[in-house]
Amino acid sequence: MAEPTAIVADKGIRPGLNETGTTIARRLFVKRVAGSAVDSVALAVDGDSVLGVTMAAIADDDRGDVQTSEMAIVTSGAAIPRGSEVTADGSGKAIVCVNGDYVAGVSRSEASGANEDIEIDLVGINSGRLAVVGP
Repeated sequence: MAEPTAIVADKGIRPGLNETGTTIARRLFVKRVAGSAVDSVALAVDGDSVLGVTMAAIADDDRGDVQTSEMAIVTSGAAIPRGSEVTADGSGKAIVCVNGDYVAGVSRSEASGANEDIEIDLVGINSGRLAVVGP
């Protein structure tokens, strides 16, 4: 498979302040959280509403770039078919949505299992769109 590509609009990057006590790895979903600053972030987990994807690792008590729109690269937490609505698993990685999950994006490429980098179209900052799966 070819190396995944990110496409970022002029205003598609926001700062994120990590105050979690640990480094947040690159290419994971993050969410807004109450912290000492308006741009405080933490890992998005278990279908949380997503702010965006970390573009590089963000050390504790440091700021980093969070991609919030367009085509992003995210790490998979399981197998993901192309075209699937995705959300965050328990570690901020992409998984296929189930009913009631917040949709973070739609996969443009597929993952055959966990820990593969895939391209997704982000749906937008905290879109609030819930997944409805099946009839």
